[in-house]
Amino acid sequence: MLALLLSTAALSLSGGAPAAIEADGVAVPESIPFQDLEEQRAVSAVNAARSARGLEALVFSPILSEAAAWKARDLRLGALAHEDRQGRSIRERFTDFGYPANTFISENLARGFATGAGVVAAWMDSPGHRANILGGDVIAYGISRAQRSTGANDWDWVLTFGSHADGPQPGAGAPPASDRLTVPLVPGWNLVSWQGDWISGPTLRETLPDSVLSVTTWDLPSGSWLGVLPFHNINQLAYIGPGQPLWVWSEGPGNWRQPLAATSGREVALATGWQLVSWQGADDVALSVALASILPRVRSAARFDPQTQTYELFIPGMPVASFLAVSQGDAFWLLVDGEALWLSGGVG
Repeated sequence: MLALLLSTAALSLSGGAPAAIEADGVAVPESIPFQDLEEQRAVSAVNAARSARGLEALVFSPILSEAAAWKARDLRLGALAHEDRQGRSIRERFTDFGYPANTFISENLARGFATGAGVVAAWMDSPGHRANILGGDVIAYGISRAQRSTGANDWDWVLTFGSHADGPQPGAGAPPASDRLTVPLVPGWNLVSWQGDWISGPTLRETLPDSVLSVTTWDLPSGSWLGVLPFHNINQLAYIGPGQPLWVWSEGPGNWRQPLAATSGREVALATGWQLVSWQGADDVALSVALASILPRVRSAARFDPQTQTYELFIPGMPVASFLAVSQGDAFWLLVDGEALWLSGGVG
């Protein structure tokens, strides 16, 4: 497969972008609200290249990451181009996601690279992409990749840059306790979700009750678990975002006090098959109502009951079900028979 690269940059207050630079290169999984291993490796390679030239490391931007994740999904259905299938330029797309207009922005795209190291090496060999990575006008980044097919190298990559930092940084401390959700934990496994804003792995550790021994999430691209082990000083999570499902092992009862995200509801891109999702809406909503917009696609749903350490089941159209309603923060498995967009927190 021929790998492709594309880069663009836009000056502050610019409404458009200069001509893209294309070059041959050597590949960019389903977008999920945390950085997977290869995305983390790509960021490490980018910041290593900047450090070697005396430049500051780029910091994480939730807005740029959301814009990158959306674009990665969009690329799966179209050509490798900065203008998306809605006809938006990168400036228009970044602005729609909430990035300030009076900023410098740029973006690197790639297709056909399986690893973070591989895509960054190819970008560094291309003058336009290299200039974006080593830009002195940018301080923040977002990154995402999405798999176009089952091919090992059939990935689309999106790396976004900006001159405005909007996200949490490692060492910044836990968010304020103004509005919080209490997540009860029982001894053993608990399937829950993170309901706060984007947060770094080290800061996530600060929010955990003392009873928690591990927090893990499934990394779909690598087919492995990534986690935080507080008492072993192990952290494999760079950042997680609102709604991220998490398996939590607690050695005793406890309460996890989570700061609520500034905005409720999240658009979730569903792929064919099973996936972990979470509900970010009101309490005690009938599951059939919560899933109404995608119900024709839903084949089954299963929620883990921490009290019995077993699953409750929901199958549309079946008269008997043990999984009937969802409340804010509930995480569960969902089986769909095709791709769909679901607003977690919306009804109808």
